[in-house]
Amino acid sequence: LVTVMLFNQLGFLPMAHAAPLSGEAAAAESDNAKTLGLIAILVESDLLNDKTQYRTQGSSATLTEGIFALAQNMQGRVPHSLPMVIEVDSKESPFKIASVLEKLYFEGNNAKENNKLVGVVAIGNVPIPVVYEDDGSTHPSVYPYTDFYQKRYIYNHATGHYEPNGKVTAPNPDVWHGVIVPPDKGPKGRQQLADYFYKN
Repeated sequence: LVTVMLFNQLGFLPMAHAAPLSGEAAAAESDNAKTLGLIAILVESDLLNDKTQYRTQGSSATLTEGIFALAQNMQGRVPHSLPMVIEVDSKESPFKIASVLEKLYFEGNNAKENNKLVGVVAIGNVPIPVVYEDDGSTHPSVYPYTDFYQKRYIYNHATGHYEPNGKVTAPNPDVWHGVIVPPDKGPKGRQQLADYFYKN
């Protein structure tokens, strides 16, 4: 099902086009009607490879089926968009993930139609970057996955850390984001995800 392996366990599973509908997320629209807005849906590899049929209010489906249904619904809510489900190993390097997202923002996905990244959604145990502040504190942040032009944090190859960019005084992410993580772990958490996908 993975059509392009970018590195290690990261690869694209492209969604089919659906009719664009008016939506609630105006900020997610692409720059103009001629540019297709890409939505990168980062999904923990173990979730995509779970073949279990989860019961949800009288029906049953795998998590993969639920994720793709969610992606199609998202496409309906965001005008002129194309969701791209991206399989991510839970041990993947956040820097590599950020690099792929940055490429999608500046260069698109190499399709004939003009496109660029407009949104990022992480599902499950997707690695989130840790940023190192000037005062020595650290904390997880999705900024490296959403901020590409005038970056708030820059990756320091010498230390392997994301560190503040002193030249940026008013940081502003370039794309919107969402994170979907169940309250519980294990089978109970996966059932919670299945229920969420069914309702959304």
